[in-house]
Amino acid sequence: MELGVNPQAWAVLQGLAYYGVGDQTVDAYAWYNGRERGVVLVKTTRSAEIFCVAFAECRNSDAIVIYNWEGSVKLNPPTIEDVPQEAWDNVKSFSFLRVDQAARFINKLLDKADKA
Repeated sequence: MELGVNPQAWAVLQGLAYYGVGDQTVDAYAWYNGRERGVVLVKTTRSAEIFCVAFAECRNSDAIVIYNWEGSVKLNPPTIEDVPQEAWDNVKSFSFLRVDQAARFINKLLDKADKA
């Protein structure tokens, strides 16, 4: 199964499965942002909003990029139209194949969202 998702994004998703996401319920969807083809995780927070983390291989390099933002609950998975400017401004990146570091960072983001 490919779904048009970049192999590094699949590797990060596998890293999350390996490191675990605790008892958190997170939905995963394919994420397409031009050449950035990855995964977006959506978690419903205690305030009934959603916290999103999208990750993919960067369009301009082979680094792994991670965006995160809060939003409103919608019927469909988030798209690039749902991403606020602050997510683009606060992008985090990891070197090629540093899926372990990326997975740990995402896990910390999800943990922090759970406490908000």
